[in-house]
Amino acid sequence: MSNRRGPNLAQRSAATRAAEGGAELEELRRRHCWVIGPAEDPGPWPGLVLEWHRADAGWRARVVYLTDADGAQTVVQTWLDARLLRPA
Repeated sequence: MSNRRGPNLAQRSAATRAAEGGAELEELRRRHCWVIGPAEDPGPWPGLVLEWHRADAGWRARVVYLTDADGAQTVVQTWLDARLLRPA
């Protein structure tokens, strides 16, 4: 514990994530999500975020999700752009 004034470590970490655009990603970290795409599987499909990776074009997530095409359910594991995911 410290008697210093100012934000604590958790508050500073949250502010850094928010500044980097990572606040939304933190909400999705290893959590259930909705997969909104890709074009061949437009969804939304229920999924699970397994891990995150920061690429040159932005954040990407390794996701496992379940599709239901023509009455047959298929499990898909792939890397997707963060823009294709929504919190469940």
